[in-house]
Amino acid sequence: METLIKTILASPQIQQNFLESDVELVQENVSGMLKLVSKFQSVLKWGVEQLFNQLARPKLRSLVVEVYKDVSYLLEEDSYAAAEYQDTVRKRFVKAWDALVDGFKDTFTERNYRAFFSQAVEILVRPWEKHILSMKFTELGAIRFDRDLRSITTYLSNQTAFSDAREKFLRLQQISTILNLDLEEDPDEFYTSSGISWKLSQNEARIVASLRVS
Repeated sequence: METLIKTILASPQIQQNFLESDVELVQENVSGMLKLVSKFQSVLKWGVEQLFNQLARPKLRSLVVEVYKDVSYLLEEDSYAAAEYQDTVRKRFVKAWDALVDGFKDTFTERNYRAFFSQAVEILVRPWEKHILSMKFTELGAIRFDRDLRSITTYLSNQTAFSDAREKFLRLQQISTILNLDLEEDPDEFYTSSGISWKLSQNEARIVASLRVS
């Protein structure tokens, strides 16, 4: 709407279609419509949020549980090879995510879809992090988790030109980093000396390190 109003004001249409004595008044009235833009945008934002809360949020809450149903990261060589071949987590995620967002992508404008997509990813990572912290990991399991996480992050990042998925996945990526430390490595020392800009607190890093089993 804002673009349309500015285009009309910048074009010769008003001068061509109105008497010279009326041009100034018409321009003032058209300019006055710009004040309505922010109100329309607020109403639209509210509508998108309501739609998200009613239709998308409940599905996002259960998505992680469905993706990780019967998945274990307590892997040894044979089970790791099977997990690599089956690629269960990525396949389930892509199927569930596509089912969730496809209808909205075709319906929303780019701006509204951007808001929807960003909010969906933000809501998604919270239960995902909570679920991961309830699991245990062998060395190979931690490697497999990292591969699952990277493949899904790449998939989401490639969905749109504006995606900020990687930024929203920073905490999960840092969880993966801690999980993939050597068992002999001191997580506290790594936390303080790694130079990483941590999103996890040091206590959270300790909790993550405790999920590894030999």
